[in-house]
Amino acid sequence: MTDMTKCHSNEMKKHTLLLIAVSLALTSCSSESKKPTSQKGFVLIRSDFSPTELSTLCDQTVDTFTERLNKLATNKNRPLSFENSFGELENAGTEFQEKLGPLSFMYSVSTNPELRAASEKCDSKSSQAIIEVSSRKDLYNVLKMAQSDLKKSKLREAQTRLITETMRGFRLSGLELPDDKLTEFKNLKKQMADLGIQFHGNLNNNTDSVEVSEEEMTGVPDTVKSRFEKLPTGKYKIPTKSTYYISYMENAANADARRKMLQAYDNREGKKNTEILQKMIKLRREAARLVGFKDWADYKTYDKMAKNGKTAWDFLQSLKGKLRQSYLKDYQAMLAFKKQTDPKATKLDAWDGAYFSNQLRKSKYSIDDEVLREYFPSDVVVPKMFDIYSKLFAVQFVPVDNANTWHPSVSLYEVRDQKSNELLAYFYTDLYPREGKYGHAAAFTLRSGKLVDGKFQQPISAIVANLNPPSADKPSLLSHDELETLFHEFGHIMHQTLTRVEYASLSGSSVAWDFVEAPSQVLENWVWEPSVLKSISSHYKTKEALPEEMIKKLISSRKFNQAWGSTRQLMLGIFDLTLHRSPTDLDVTETYKKLYRELTTMEPLPDTHFPATFGHLAGGYDAGYYGYLWSNVFAFDMYTKFQASNLGPEVGYKYRKTILEMGNTRDADKLLQAFLGRKPNSDAFFKFLGIK
Repeated sequence: MTDMTKCHSNEMKKHTLLLIAVSLALTSCSSESKKPTSQKGFVLIRSDFSPTELSTLCDQTVDTFTERLNKLATNKNRPLSFENSFGELENAGTEFQEKLGPLSFMYSVSTNPELRAASEKCDSKSSQAIIEVSSRKDLYNVLKMAQSDLKKSKLREAQTRLITETMRGFRLSGLELPDDKLTEFKNLKKQMADLGIQFHGNLNNNTDSVEVSEEEMTGVPDTVKSRFEKLPTGKYKIPTKSTYYISYMENAANADARRKMLQAYDNREGKKNTEILQKMIKLRREAARLVGFKDWADYKTYDKMAKNGKTAWDFLQSLKGKLRQSYLKDYQAMLAFKKQTDPKATKLDAWDGAYFSNQLRKSKYSIDDEVLREYFPSDVVVPKMFDIYSKLFAVQFVPVDNANTWHPSVSLYEVRDQKSNELLAYFYTDLYPREGKYGHAAAFTLRSGKLVDGKFQQPISAIVANLNPPSADKPSLLSHDELETLFHEFGHIMHQTLTRVEYASLSGSSVAWDFVEAPSQVLENWVWEPSVLKSISSHYKTKEALPEEMIKKLISSRKFNQAWGSTRQLMLGIFDLTLHRSPTDLDVTETYKKLYRELTTMEPLPDTHFPATFGHLAGGYDAGYYGYLWSNVFAFDMYTKFQASNLGPEVGYKYRKTILEMGNTRDADKLLQAFLGRKPNSDAFFKFLGIK
């Protein structure tokens, strides 16, 4: 199951201008040195900028883009053609995004704080420029004239789609407002963009940690201990990054120590980011009302599958009742297990969930995650994962040995068609944690695929993750959850790199936001297939594959605590929509704690500020977090086709052609029907959860 630590691709753009605005926050590559260096080897994406050079290039790119659109906005030649109107906007926006990409990605991957700071400023400047451009009525008026002139023209399906998506995007940018209201809307959007960048910058730059004693390490395996810094005092220093946090919380027997860790983890940037989030939600509500929507949820779902906030809300509420009984069973099972060591226990505490879930799972299924890790060294798993995807989608992944990258641990690969050997795309892998790096797991589009002079420009993507790093005496060993994350994120990479769409703003994973997770959620199912587990496992010492008995136990454990995990997803989705459907300001921390009590029956930890750490609400998933559960409905439905063919390449190739290659050229429900051969339904999803 996908959880909040699996942050995913955030470049789901609906038209050229929106593509740019979102991509700016999430694309490009970075340098590790404070001084510019000359790159050697194959340079696909530059990463040798100095902070000063980055700032200069950023300014130049923004100015050039603005000048180009100034010319478009003054085009009064009638009748207007597609090429000198919508086509020119598309080309200008794509070129802008590609040039800004290597500049704005740095704040997610560079270890140089000066470079990250320059990248963050560039992100802010370019985002402000995009909001300015997307609010220009002179540009909008030219496009309206072009739309009228083109009504009788014979346009290709992709051209018609681009026009529809572009004009819908302009409506969302407030271009139907009178001038005074448009100025107000534009100012609100600029404020929101800056606040979002600050929110994520705070989390990326956060260096909080917790010090724990040897006694507080009771229960934590040596394999986990080895990941933490041993201080001269004898204590261990544990950074409050998700990879380290989860490993500790699942294993530490000391309840007080887990409480201390949770306290620190849920208080990262607590004061600053809480204030930012409160401001953002208020500004969003004001902006939505200005453009004629009841609330931000209606505004954000207008161009999604759900179409409005009520549909998304009703979907979550329908799950709420269905999950409740199963959730309480999970809760009682863990409480009973807790009582074995604490007979006086009458409830679970907020810091108990990860620990007792892991311990009960080990007890019930005889599964030890640390033993499982030994069978999944990342240097074996990654190439074997490539092999699976290669066979499934009829492609091959070729390492670029002389590639220059932004960090020594980063690798570059070509994606080629198996039959024709045509170069389809490139992708980078940046898999291990380091200071200043983006803290979760995501797939980033660095350059979108598109047609250029009749030839397809290869897209470039990067999978950025924080997998268990190698230690002094062991290679990187992955938990099964990390394995699932890896397969999921690489599913996003396939969506981004196998695209064959003519226009960049419609290509790759630029689909409706509440569908974007589905194509990769389908593929995380692979790590629960016996044949796949057998093929990708290799004990880091003995080289033996995962034993059949362990495979059976692992698969039988899949549905363990599913209602518990799904309820957390449900809570976050309801929390998100509650904030963004409210007609008045709500205290984000208290609203979260109220829902936490209601849905988990547990008491939240006092003096913590979880919403301040919830990056999704400032990273594009605002009024959209419901999409994780929503898209899972379609993912399970699509997976039934693979199961029926025993993961056969015929179905994989059809999936490549009807889903992965198509981007946003059609509505998601039509893409689904083309692959399924019928209308989608929720039967497989509810069957998996064991609810009706």
